[in-house]
Amino acid sequence: MCYSKNFKNCRTAALTVAIAILCCGNSVSVYAGDYISQSVSVKYDNAPMRIGGGDMFIAADSAAKGEAYSVNSHYVDASGKVWFEVERSGRRLWLAKDNCTITNSLREIPCKNFSRKNPPTIYLSPSRQPHNAYAAGGTNEMEQMEALAAVTADILREKYGFKVYIAPSYMRIIKSGRPSDAARKNCDIYLAIHSNATASGKKCSGAEGYYYSGSEQSRQLAENIVRELNSVSDYPPVNSAGAVSAMECFNNFGYGEVRDPSDLGMIAVLAEVDYHDNPDTARMIINKRRRIAEALARATAETFCK
Repeated sequence: MCYSKNFKNCRTAALTVAIAILCCGNSVSVYAGDYISQSVSVKYDNAPMRIGGGDMFIAADSAAKGEAYSVNSHYVDASGKVWFEVERSGRRLWLAKDNCTITNSLREIPCKNFSRKNPPTIYLSPSRQPHNAYAAGGTNEMEQMEALAAVTADILREKYGFKVYIAPSYMRIIKSGRPSDAARKNCDIYLAIHSNATASGKKCSGAEGYYYSGSEQSRQLAENIVRELNSVSDYPPVNSAGAVSAMECFNNFGYGEVRDPSDLGMIAVLAEVDYHDNPDTARMIINKRRRIAEALARATAETFCK
């Protein structure tokens, strides 16, 4: 992605007490949704409440500092600005994310039992960001991650017997796009595959994994991915965050490719295989694709089919 994902202070919320108990149950497929509820508190007086999600819509009302609302849905406009749909006096109005403090309420996703005889179904979602140029090789994030996903899928199928789908290039990562497509296909695991970049100007290296705080298996998968990727890297981790709770990032808005599939009950992780704005690690991503794919597949098998 085109911005730094080093959130070293992101930590799992206090949601782990009952998760271990749930892991003892039978395999459960849950796609009803609503695993995440969000509420917002207004940060400023006279915050505009618009009739649609965008600055071009008129402000039909305004909110006072400290007012709290439940979020019905969110929308990302063409400029990348996030808007929340809330209800006030029977009307559905929109608040800009920049004017809000977000609080999440996360339900635990029941752990699922898998084995070599009962492997999970996996949905791979490679980055669709062709404008994120690599610092070497004359390529980009979308091109490299689609190629990596294809090799990873082959290994997961041939070596571990997993059923694997790969998201089509044209399909967007919004909830009604890839996450809903994965749910329709009865996928158990949603694995987004990206390469990283930083806006800090620092030379970074190392893998990162972003997980859903209400899923023990999501956390385990993220940790295993980070460990396996770093173990096969030519470069030690430098200024990378490791395994991080995705839901506490971006003022608790969270990463969409973790938030949305998790809300549909899937085990979701966003993997950052290494940094593409570092010429050394960019070349490694390009030239060591098979090795990276084997590490991703191995981490997945270690998590679910020991």
